[in-house]
Amino acid sequence: MNHDDTSWDKETDQEWDGELALDRLCDRFEQAWKQSPSQPPSLADFVGMVSETQRAGLARELIQIDRDYRRTHHCELDEDDYGRQLQPLDLDPNEPQATQAEMATLDSAHPDANRSMPKQGERIRYFGDYEIISEIARGGMGVVYRARQISLNREIALKMILSGNIAGEDQIRRFQIEAESAAGLDHPGIVPIYDIGNFDGQHYFSMKLIEGESLSEVGAKIGQDLTRIVDVVAKTASAVHHAHQRGILHRDLKPANVLIDADGDPVVTDFGLARSTEHDHGITQTGAVMGTPGFMSPEQATGGGVTTATDVYSLGAILYQLLCGRPPHQKDSVLETLRSVVDETPPPPRGFNADVHADLELICLHCLAKDPRHRYENAADLATDLRAFEAGQPLMVRPPSVIEMMRSWLSKNFGNVIWIPVIATVVGVLFGGLIWAGTIGSDYASRLDTYDKFAPGDRPWLAKDYSFLRPISIPLMLLLTTTIGWATARLVKTKNRLADVSAGLGVGLLAGLLAFVSGFGPAFVRGMTAGPREDFGVITGLAVPEGNTERKVRQFLQEKYPTLRGVPTSELPTLLYMKADGDTEAAIMTGTVLGTCVSLIIFTILGVTQTWVAGRLIRNETPWRSRISYMCFTIVLVCVLFLLGSNFATWISIGSGYIIHWLIPAFFLAASAVALMAVHRKSPLFIQGLSTIVAIGLFGGFMSTTWMKIPPPVIAGRIAAIKKAKSRIAKSENLRDDWILLTRAHATYGSILGQIGDFDAGVEHLKLAATAIEEAGTHSADEYTIVPDKGIAEIKNQLLETLVNLGNRSARYDVSVDAMNEMTRTWLVEDFENDLKIRNGYIKLLGQADRVDQLIAFAHRFHLDEDRPGDRETRNKIQFFLRYANRGRLEVENNQTDWLSQAAQKYADSVDGWTDAQKQTYVNGVIETQSFLIYGPIATSPEMSVREQLDMSTEIEKALLDPSLEAFPEPDLSSNDLAGRYIDFKERLSESENQIAYAATTIHLETAQKIRFTMASDDGAKVWIDSKLVLENASNRHLSANRKTFDVDLIAGSHRMLLKISQAARDWGFWIGAMDDNEFPIEIWETE
Repeated sequence: MNHDDTSWDKETDQEWDGELALDRLCDRFEQAWKQSPSQPPSLADFVGMVSETQRAGLARELIQIDRDYRRTHHCELDEDDYGRQLQPLDLDPNEPQATQAEMATLDSAHPDANRSMPKQGERIRYFGDYEIISEIARGGMGVVYRARQISLNREIALKMILSGNIAGEDQIRRFQIEAESAAGLDHPGIVPIYDIGNFDGQHYFSMKLIEGESLSEVGAKIGQDLTRIVDVVAKTASAVHHAHQRGILHRDLKPANVLIDADGDPVVTDFGLARSTEHDHGITQTGAVMGTPGFMSPEQATGGGVTTATDVYSLGAILYQLLCGRPPHQKDSVLETLRSVVDETPPPPRGFNADVHADLELICLHCLAKDPRHRYENAADLATDLRAFEAGQPLMVRPPSVIEMMRSWLSKNFGNVIWIPVIATVVGVLFGGLIWAGTIGSDYASRLDTYDKFAPGDRPWLAKDYSFLRPISIPLMLLLTTTIGWATARLVKTKNRLADVSAGLGVGLLAGLLAFVSGFGPAFVRGMTAGPREDFGVITGLAVPEGNTERKVRQFLQEKYPTLRGVPTSELPTLLYMKADGDTEAAIMTGTVLGTCVSLIIFTILGVTQTWVAGRLIRNETPWRSRISYMCFTIVLVCVLFLLGSNFATWISIGSGYIIHWLIPAFFLAASAVALMAVHRKSPLFIQGLSTIVAIGLFGGFMSTTWMKIPPPVIAGRIAAIKKAKSRIAKSENLRDDWILLTRAHATYGSILGQIGDFDAGVEHLKLAATAIEEAGTHSADEYTIVPDKGIAEIKNQLLETLVNLGNRSARYDVSVDAMNEMTRTWLVEDFENDLKIRNGYIKLLGQADRVDQLIAFAHRFHLDEDRPGDRETRNKIQFFLRYANRGRLEVENNQTDWLSQAAQKYADSVDGWTDAQKQTYVNGVIETQSFLIYGPIATSPEMSVREQLDMSTEIEKALLDPSLEAFPEPDLSSNDLAGRYIDFKERLSESENQIAYAATTIHLETAQKIRFTMASDDGAKVWIDSKLVLENASNRHLSANRKTFDVDLIAGSHRMLLKISQAARDWGFWIGAMDDNEFPIEIWETE
């Protein structure tokens, strides 16, 4: 309704003046109660101040106020007294008494309780299925309580008509309309209604209890937070629009009717003045003024027709209140406020709050337009504009600026072009930074200790440890580069193929340039300057010579600058510095140009191809199919470019690619071609996905064995070194040193291949290195030779050791054994006896390779008396070798007894002169096991000698030596190992000193015979058999020097053996074996 057509006559003035007078009298009555609760004000005094036509209405209001204050202050309440007070004023005394029914309703007990009034001071009351807890708020028509719904045991908000049973039909109908209006709405921004009903004549409805404050209470708190204000009003507008869509006008929107829940979201409540746009309930009379003056629209203030624009006005008034701290119209009286609403324009919000943005002020004032046609068409448009303001987007409330028109024009023709620099910046800077951190940055970890020795100001701000980024740098770079096309097509919103190519080209070129500047360029240039930096390192070595610096320098010159072979050492620093300085300047220029080209080419290809594919898919395919197809295409494309690009980059900067074997890369490229074609031809998603998975699997397998273990430049450098050495050998300039260079190149490359798991190729290159060093030894040396003849042998031995290690790591024990054969080929007896590490390692290898014959031959080879291969010394040595080899065999297969038995049988069969029984006895002795029950340790005094320790009697010793003992007691631990093996008490019991321990076992003989025991202990030892002492050795010497042999005649059957071992300091333990008269091992040990 146009406010210019609204009339404001005297009759309206008089009507509002009368209402104002009643409100003021109610306010004075409440003030009198507050000032003197002990002397309540008189109803008659206040009712008598108005005309007869107004007395009945005022009486009802004052009685309700009086009753509430009497409850609050626990004053005596006599309902009959109301009639007595009002009777002189010619009011029907029964009319106020009608409110007693309301009290009976409010204060009635639970359905099963009596209905008497609660006693003074009693606070809990029941209302039907609800237990009233406390009052939340009250208004002109209703009161809201916090209550508990007994049947569902939940807290709710319970609203009743304030005037109770004496409410008029209009009040009851308006109350019902409020409940029905809210009940028909289902929106998180509107309080939901649970129940509507009537209990003992009292109308009520229950709703969700919102734990929080109203917007009027929190408005001051968020007054400076414009973002929060915009969010609250936008959400409120969305809720109001939901009500409008369902035909409900609120008509009383104000901060007090918007609650802020626990999550900080607004919730609209109090639909007491709501009206349906579809049905006229006939409650509001024509020309009646409904609403709150400060937030009322002009058409409401004049009693005109209301529309959705009415609520839009109130939303604008709420926004104004939050921005300015006051409503848009605020006068001294209600009448003056209403006149201001109709006739005056509200002051601009920025006059009260300078922080308010001009666009936000424009939105607010647009809502407050006098003419409803000049406001937002609906609340949703207001919410949209608020969100647009929040996001910095164009608003509906004003025409776009020149810049916005340009952006719109570009968007229609080329897409949202502003995203091109954003995408390019994010991708380029992050990609370049990851490249830098993974190359130059990771090297700072080794320099941090050096920087710590300088002042903090001398340390570059980039000097940090970036090594943690290396494992994740490649996945992050792949993720970045795969999103270029999709982000460009989606955000730039390309419209056609030409737009795809143009946008992709722009993103690719800018991203490539930024990637080069932010890290790719420095890393590329650093690779180009690797040669000069190596020269500077040699110069540093010459400046501070150490040991064999001269030899290292000559070796470097021979490898890199053979023409300087005869130059005096004193002239080398100057020559190398001048060359390195010039090479560095040239490399920087070359690296900058080449690096820029490489970066631009790679990112241009990525940007154009990805955006071209993404744009076509987004426009022509369903969302899910377009995403899956794009992922398949771009992931494969990025992997292909990464593989070929990195190989090409190392070829440019180093002179060789890093791809060793092209088999897996070739399969990967073939699978990639299939995947790319499947996407291009729109093949079924199954084919696209399967071919992509195969390609990614091949790529991941290649990268996990190469890139993630050894940096590609290192691999490429070794390949280039081999090519260079072969080229120099072909020129026949200095064959000895050139063959040595080839040796080092093959050896280093072979070790690298072993690290990445290519053991076969690694072994072959190590063998080539061994051949090369042999060839180098055939050429004579001169004064500049970098490796003398002795060094040739050392290099060869190092190669053989490397072959042994590589064979062990790859379980190629035949390779290790062959290398060890070569290492021991020239051994003498003293080498066999003294070099135990190599000897025992060789024996272990022979076991792993299952070469028993070679093991036996190796032992006989260094035996001085080869005519007696079966004597005791040889037997014992072979037994030790077999058992040691068995350790290695256990690493290959977990069947100790079978292999050891077969190996021992092979040796026994090789000995001439042994009977079958002797052979079997020897085999049984090799594989025989011992079981000991161990008791202890038992501490002794530090002052005790070894003999005193052995003579000290203990309770466990007495028990173990008791002839009547049927079975050994429970031990502290047990041991079960090959017979004759050392039992280490230090490892098994305790490392403490001054203690003793016992070991008990059972031996068994089939026939009576003499047994020769050999025992070694550290320190002293006592031995009992069948409780009879058979050995006492109080010597305090180490194990190998404390060896004793003793004979014992034993009858057939089982015998108990007890050993007592003392310890004075450090190691302690024992071993014991048994032989027959022919000094063959005898099988007597019983095992548990």
